[in-house]
Amino acid sequence: MRLVCVVLLCGLTAGLYSQAELPGDNARVNYEMAFTYLLKTPPDYERARGHLENATVAGGAYADRARLELVRLVAAEERPADQSPVAEIRQILNALEDRTQVAAVWFAAVQALDENDHVADAISMGLELSLRFPESAVADESLYLIATRLYEQRSYSASLELLYRIEDQYPDGEVADDALILRSRIYLEQGPLYSPLKGCSALEDFMRSDERPAFDQSLWRIEAARMFHENCGYAGY
Repeated sequence: MRLVCVVLLCGLTAGLYSQAELPGDNARVNYEMAFTYLLKTPPDYERARGHLENATVAGGAYADRARLELVRLVAAEERPADQSPVAEIRQILNALEDRTQVAAVWFAAVQALDENDHVADAISMGLELSLRFPESAVADESLYLIATRLYEQRSYSASLELLYRIEDQYPDGEVADDALILRSRIYLEQGPLYSPLKGCSALEDFMRSDERPAFDQSLWRIEAARMFHENCGYAGY
């Protein structure tokens, strides 16, 4: 099992199940016991999983916390290359008691699949998330993650389709700038979709301080300036 799973397991996803008080019941005991095994050197994933499964049976808020961690454990488990963890992950998602958290836990599954080299499964579940929960806080992040993987696979047209969806549907979202920069990069790289005009136009939009007053605070400002300087002088800008 890859180490990245341990890092994820050591801290809950921000915003999930943040009730002021959670009951000290059997679910909580098993949930906390699971982490004692995860923090061992080396971690005892089998016993941790057993306690997390016991927590889900007990019900309540800690049961759903345990399901979140089970999703990550299942995605990280070693298995033959022809065996996908998706079916088991879907069972866990379907069992969530707090249905308002399905999208967030679903995205945690997408991230865990991606981080544990189940990229095709991550792409499939990420696309499904964006269609099932288009109004969720993680829909645009899911689209961007998939667009990035498609870009890395040189599926540029498919990546661009998702990047334009982010621009159209989530113009003020968390990854709007990231999507615009990646779109520019696709157009400015020598390849089948090479178009300095489109790439430089997107960068120009990004750098217009009057339209984007937060540009000076953007993590992408230096990269955008570099890309524009290196690629756009001859494009008429």
